[in-house]
Amino acid sequence: MPIDTYYDQGGAVYNVKAYGATGNGSTDDKTAIQSAITAAAGGGIVFFPRGTYRINSSLSVGADVTLEGVSTFRYSGGSQINFHGSGTAILIGADRAALRGIRVVNSAGTNGLVGVDTQAKTSLEFELVEVSGFQTGFKCDGSFWVTWRRCTIQGASASGSAGISSSVNFNANVVENCTFIAVAGTAWRPIDVNRNSSGSSSGSVIRDNDFSGGAASSGSSGIDFYCIDLGTSCFGFLVTGNRLEGDGIGFLRQATSTGRGLTISGNMIAGSDVVPISRGIEIEGAGVEIGLNTWANATVAIRLDASATRVTVAPQEAVNAVTTVLQNDSRNDLQLRTYNDRTDAFANLGTTPQGVRGGAFLPYRSVTHFTLVTPQGHSGTFSIYTGLESGVTYRYTAAGGANCTVTQSTPGEFTITVQGTATSFYLTYAGWQNTATLRAAAATTGTTLLVSHLIPLG
Repeated sequence: MPIDTYYDQGGAVYNVKAYGATGNGSTDDKTAIQSAITAAAGGGIVFFPRGTYRINSSLSVGADVTLEGVSTFRYSGGSQINFHGSGTAILIGADRAALRGIRVVNSAGTNGLVGVDTQAKTSLEFELVEVSGFQTGFKCDGSFWVTWRRCTIQGASASGSAGISSSVNFNANVVENCTFIAVAGTAWRPIDVNRNSSGSSSGSVIRDNDFSGGAASSGSSGIDFYCIDLGTSCFGFLVTGNRLEGDGIGFLRQATSTGRGLTISGNMIAGSDVVPISRGIEIEGAGVEIGLNTWANATVAIRLDASATRVTVAPQEAVNAVTTVLQNDSRNDLQLRTYNDRTDAFANLGTTPQGVRGGAFLPYRSVTHFTLVTPQGHSGTFSIYTGLESGVTYRYTAAGGANCTVTQSTPGEFTITVQGTATSFYLTYAGWQNTATLRAAAATTGTTLLVSHLIPLG
């Protein structure tokens, strides 16, 4: 077809074939494509007709330029860029750039390459983009207001690769409706933020993504790899609506105590039929809210490390084969959420006393029942009452169950002995600003749940 049949369409759309690109998969089209990008500088769409465009060196995309192709969504034929160079396939050179409907492939087969480097630019958009075979799919250090929507990111054969990776300032970004796929037998981190840096990231949303192909690690080493790995100083992240069906890998880790303000809710997390999830959610930071998530085939669903503080945990929906729902190694307060008349909070007691609050703000007239649940069944019920009566902040009662005895040692403190196993507990109550706090510890870790149940009295 003669080249003069390809038009720029009034300067709004710049067809790469009008600038000499062949799209035959063997000719180096880098110079022609870069010429089209240069012509579109300041605002325009660089269009890639259906075909395979080989480039032997990096493309650089300027401000207000969109690279757009015929969508290759989930491997269908369309517009594909094959990278045969070294370093990075596509460099974002200015703010307000975008990629849509393009597949970018590492055809050189070289380890250590990067698919797209955002180079700390802002207001970027990636939609229906597939990046495949790169050690790092998207390198986005210093990124602000970047959106990934309906993208597919496949890892490299080298272990330790990452899909979306940032070592500093991953701020106000959105990753939604994306699919992450690992190479079989290779562990990777689909979303890796600040894991090995001193950076600070905040306000990002990770929602409705599919990590079911995002884990190919097996055995105990799999706990070192998480689908969402949040490192130093990650603040105010929302993680919701995501799906994982993986082989040994974890779902999310907040890896340092300096992170805070994380909300994790509404996710479906399941181990494979071969290897369970060794550790689903691991928290070391502060101010974390873990809402209702659904689990299947996991060794430990949620683990709170010793440094975790001010963590709120709602009941989890365990479908099947979940050995431990909550492993709490924290020596700090764990808040149990309670709503109306529902049993809506629990904690797995450890050997070190921890504070457990039965609701952030209890109604003025209410009762909170705390029930200990052991492997032998319900072992005791304890109640804290709040009321409007002058001088009355709270009252408490305690009663033994069928398989335990309750002994009051000092005012406000009880010792509970579970018959048959001689497991003992001590509990003390404290009330402040219309909240009820229970201090509790178990003789052994991981054998006893503490459940709270709030009933308003009017």
